[in-house]
Amino acid sequence: MAKLHEAQWLNAADATVTEAWAALELAVARVAREMEPQHVANTVYAFGKLERAPGPETWAALELAVARVAREMEPQHVANTVYAFGKLERAPGPETWAALELA
Repeated sequence: MAKLHEAQWLNAADATVTEAWAALELAVARVAREMEPQHVANTVYAFGKLERAPGPETWAALELAVARVAREMEPQHVANTVYAFGKLERAPGPETWAALELA
């Protein structure tokens, strides 16, 4: 969805994608605890690129995932994750921020 939005082929805020968006969010919340570092970074980055913050349950799952895998992230993954937090105007929680600082 992020690439389609960036190419202006899809408006991520359009009502026609609401159901797809909800399904994607549920899937992210469900699998976040099992994601590898790059997958976590890419997912958080996609939300930031779309400038569309996930709901509270999905956000909490992603925050936990970032804290869990931050030390295994490549520098680019860390940068993309921090970028997304900034784009979404959300500060990482203390545990997540500490993990990102040590990455």
